Amino acid sequence: MLHTQKIFFEQLAFLKSRDELKDLKDLKDARRLIDFCINNAEYQQIYNLKNSQAKFSYVTVSVYDIPRLVLVSHNKKEIIGADIFELVKKLSPEDRAKQQTEKFISHWVNKESGGIYYEQTATFKDSSIPADYKNKYAYQYWGKFNGIDIVVEYATYINEFMNAVKSIDQKHRDTISMISARTAESFDENFNFIIYVLSGIMIALIFLLLALSRKYIIAPINKIVEGLKRFGEGRFREPMNADVPGEFGIICEASNVMAAKLAETLEGLEMINDGLERKVEQRTSELAESKNMLEREKEKSENLIKNILPGKIADQLKENPDQVIAKEHAMVTIIFTDFKGFTTMSESTTPIKLVRELNEIFAYFDDLCTKFNIEKIKTIGDAYMAVGGLPESNETNPFDAVEMALAMRDYIIDRSKEGANLPLEIRIGIHSGPVIAGVIGRKRFVYDIWGDSVNIASRMESNSLPGKVNISHETYKLVKDKYKCEKRGEVEIKGKGPMTTYFIERAQ
Repeated sequence: MLHTQKIFFEQLAFLKSRDELKDLKDLKDARRLIDFCINNAEYQQIYNLKNSQAKFSYVTVSVYDIPRLVLVSHNKKEIIGADIFELVKKLSPEDRAKQQTEKFISHWVNKESGGIYYEQTATFKDSSIPADYKNKYAYQYWGKFNGIDIVVEYATYINEFMNAVKSIDQKHRDTISMISARTAESFDENFNFIIYVLSGIMIALIFLLLALSRKYIIAPINKIVEGLKRFGEGRFREPMNADVPGEFGIICEASNVMAAKLAETLEGLEMINDGLERKVEQRTSELAESKNMLEREKEKSENLIKNILPGKIADQLKENPDQVIAKEHAMVTIIFTDFKGFTTMSESTTPIKLVRELNEIFAYFDDLCTKFNIEKIKTIGDAYMAVGGLPESNETNPFDAVEMALAMRDYIIDRSKEGANLPLEIRIGIHSGPVIAGVIGRKRFVYDIWGDSVNIASRMESNSLPGKVNISHETYKLVKDKYKCEKRGEVEIKGKGPMTTYFIERAQ
């Protein structure tokens, strides 16, 4: 493989150095390249195989000229310039099978580099090659020169190579066998003697050690082991017998001192542990109470936030308090209410009674918001503002708003009949249209709505009559089939000009 690639790159370097070939661009110029390679003697000498290690080897070089594969170099000069596919076609079926030409052609047609084995027949065999040299190895390398495919094939017969490999392999096996035999023989001669000597020495040492260790090692160790067992059972106040010789006595004394200190330390730790357990229990109880208190406060805070803001808006602000919340709603229905003569009435009653009555009324209105899926926006003095269709859009908001407005009107009328209450008269206005809803401010968050629809709803209320619900033409178009609507004609609306409005009642 390396030899084949080396030949290709030598070719490539030579071709690149030729000025007459520098304008070659693609496969359309393949014919020029073929003619140059066939006729250029210097190019033909690149494939000199005198230094090749294989005795019987040769190189073929081809240029791909669609749909031909033209041989431009070969050790047989008479076939230079021939179409390889035409040569293959002339082979008999038997020769094609022997040479594996289908596999050979597949490599060339698919432009694949790689080696193939095939049997050499007399078809292309040189007379100088011995008759018994049949197997050969061919490696093809496919490369390009200015877009033109150039193929190099290096082929060699491998009989003598295999013979050399077999000879070296046999010598290798013979050498290994000889070394193994000599090593085994030498080892056998010395091994028995060494074993006998070492065995005698080991037996003598064992007896000597047993005699010495019984008195000076085994007995003291047994005493130390008995003492350590007592210490392991927690009996630190039962010391070891220190009446042992040498260093073992020192070990016993040190162990007794350590055991006494451990006993004192453990007694102190038990006292500290008892105190810690009591403190942990006390602290755990305090933490549990603090956690319960925090949970209750958290629940109160969340309920308070949900009473101020819609639930979905409150959740968004909890996740990111600094975000700007604003959303366009294409269709909502706004309710405005006000009481006739409220300012004059407030001058004739006590502030406490006035505020108490307003609180009862607005609390009832808040319950109506929940009942009719209406979102309360705010109160301004005696005015109450609510809107249907947000923060979640729905198609029923005009009907929900009208039902709530009529329920508000009926509640005030029934309440005024009771002598203890103030004789309040309510005006209500409704308008349907687009708004922008969102939260403004950094402290004391307020969920509010903006847009021309808000102004129109306010004008519907200010142009209404006591005990009446005044709706705009936009709301009328949405609810006219379900409710009884009385046309008021065109009413001059401040800032908007004449607008058609209606008084609305439940259908009989």
